[in-house]
Amino acid sequence: MFVLVVVLLFAPAVDTSVLLKKGLLELQQGRLTEARADLLEASKSDPRNGYVWSALAEVYLRNHEPALAASAAAQAEKYSQDNPLLSHALALYYSRAGEYAKAAADERRYAGSQGADPAANTRVARWFLQAADVQAAVPFAEKAAASDESTGFELAQILLKQQRFTEAAQVLEAGLDTHKGEAQLTLALGVARYGQRRFEEAIERFLDVIRADPTIEQPYRFLGRMLDQAGSHLDEIIADAEAWANKNPENSDAQVLVAKALLARNSDDARADVLLRRAAGLQPDNWEAHYQLGILLESKHQYEAAAEQLNKAVELNDREPMPHYHLSRVYNRLGKTGLAQAELKRHRELTGGVGGDPR
Repeated sequence: MFVLVVVLLFAPAVDTSVLLKKGLLELQQGRLTEARADLLEASKSDPRNGYVWSALAEVYLRNHEPALAASAAAQAEKYSQDNPLLSHALALYYSRAGEYAKAAADERRYAGSQGADPAANTRVARWFLQAADVQAAVPFAEKAAASDESTGFELAQILLKQQRFTEAAQVLEAGLDTHKGEAQLTLALGVARYGQRRFEEAIERFLDVIRADPTIEQPYRFLGRMLDQAGSHLDEIIADAEAWANKNPENSDAQVLVAKALLARNSDDARADVLLRRAAGLQPDNWEAHYQLGILLESKHQYEAAAEQLNKAVELNDREPMPHYHLSRVYNRLGKTGLAQAELKRHRELTGGVGGDPR
């Protein structure tokens, strides 16, 4: 049933006139014509009753009469300042009308009242976010995260998608203060730190996730992007990557991660070649396996073989700039200057012109 109608039926300050009750029930049942007539009559007999105007706003909204709906809601607002439950009813109306800033403002008044339900802070945060008011949303998102980790994770995901990494981190930290060690919150905090370029903290959070639940794959994938910043954590990352690969011998990405980590520690590690070839064999369309193998062969001056692998990487994922860059380097070594220039041009297209001549 409609939440708004339930709120209105049980609001302690509601005028219990027959017309109002009748109109509310008709609204609940979707009988909009009858509800409209009875609620209009109720508004004439009690024009200062905010619940009547709020219900009328809902009727007009459902009847696709936005101007009348807005006018009725404005009338209801006059009587909502000291009535949190009426503010809540109006917030629900505004959210359905797509007026999220107004919905959040009214729900904020309700959320601060003693009778507010546990999800009120979540609604305030979500509606402020939908209104693109991140600053106003964050305190409510933090409160929501502290009471419910799944809600905190959901709100943080919205902020992460908007690349609001600092605000997402605030919400996630609030959640972790209450739900210490929760794997999904910790993972999301690692992503936020990665977005903030706070790599040391990101690495630590991803390693925490692996300790809590080594079956979650995302931390391994992020660690694979951060090996240049691994520092003192590199041996630990290698051990975790090897454990992941050993438990998942058919997982091509796991083999690639081990190879990359080994090469980050020792560029001459012979196991990397074996692992990358195994990864490419397990999943022939794994562009990164071919790319990493191409780089490795390039470093060994095996340029023909490197070009073959890098070409496969480009065929599988033309949108990644670095395979084009390395392929241009390899073509230069092979004396294929026309092909080298074509690859360099594509690299510059993908990077906005950033990057020098790869000779």
